[in-house]
Amino acid sequence: MHRLRLSVPSANSLFVFEAAARRLSYTAAAKELNVSQPAVSKAIKLLEGTLGFKLFHREAGRLELTFEGRRLYHETQDTFDHLHSVIASLKRRNAKETVRVSFSSSF
Repeated sequence: MHRLRLSVPSANSLFVFEAAARRLSYTAAAKELNVSQPAVSKAIKLLEGTLGFKLFHREAGRLELTFEGRRLYHETQDTFDHLHSVIASLKRRNAKETVRVSFSSSF
């Protein structure tokens, strides 16, 4: 088991966090992820509980990242971007290349 599994409840919680942090809205993140707003809230609370620190300040309907939330957001984005690049590269490498040749019937 990877050590990260001891620090976060699931990889999905990082995707939920990234969407909420990027949009600074649980509602917008829920819409993007096609889940309910309470599901986003629950995932963030579980992640915060597992990590042992708050990721967001919630005041008067406004959502702001804490210092720890900003750092985790930037690192999560960089890591997701890197993984995306690696996967895209592997897909290109393994893509079957097709060569089509056509000839006239007189050939």
